[in-house]
Amino acid sequence: MRKFLLALAAATAFAAPASAAIVFEDNFEGEAGGATVLNYNGFANWDVIDGTVDLLNTPNQFGLTCAGGSGSCVDLDGSTGDPGVLITKGIFDIKSYEKFTLTLDLGGSQRTGPDGVVIGFLFTDPDGVLAESDPLILEASDPFSNVFTSTSFGFDGSFKLFIRADPGTPGSDNIGALLDNVSLDIAPVPEPATWAMMITGFGMVGGAMRTRRRETLATA
Repeated sequence: MRKFLLALAAATAFAAPASAAIVFEDNFEGEAGGATVLNYNGFANWDVIDGTVDLLNTPNQFGLTCAGGSGSCVDLDGSTGDPGVLITKGIFDIKSYEKFTLTLDLGGSQRTGPDGVVIGFLFTDPDGVLAESDPLILEASDPFSNVFTSTSFGFDGSFKLFIRADPGTPGSDNIGALLDNVSLDIAPVPEPATWAMMITGFGMVGGAMRTRRRETLATA
């Protein structure tokens, strides 16, 4: 299997180009009629292909709050002791001259931690290509933060997005990181001047994350 490593960063330093086309977005609103459902597998846009996840609606009996203090979100470690894997039902096409930008809100479990999250892309064409991040580690008290990854693979392909709990951090305890507001866009690769601005932004984010490691999301 051919494998790529995705880098994750805080999204505050990045603005998608005007030409970007949003090909997928989901804030989980309307799932299960706005109810909280343990071990939920009736998502409109996702399949749970391994383990379980819990659908949460704010407010709920557990006292957990989704991004923005309202609406629905997902606990990536469901209630069966088997952390879940979400993968999109849809398949997305990308050209060699395009890049994708994925943004999502991730927060700590609001109970105990730490918990890890892995984000990736499973290619159906060419078959056997996998791109995924190292586990992103969140402390229980970490607030929802907007996280992004943006890259170009340099080849034509078709892929599905997946997001999974990392069973090693600690995982399998029915308490997981919280996921909300997923968005994926695809756009032509930026001009060199735009890349320079993005690299500067990455550096600023990296410095901020090093000085506030316990207060912000950090890559493994």
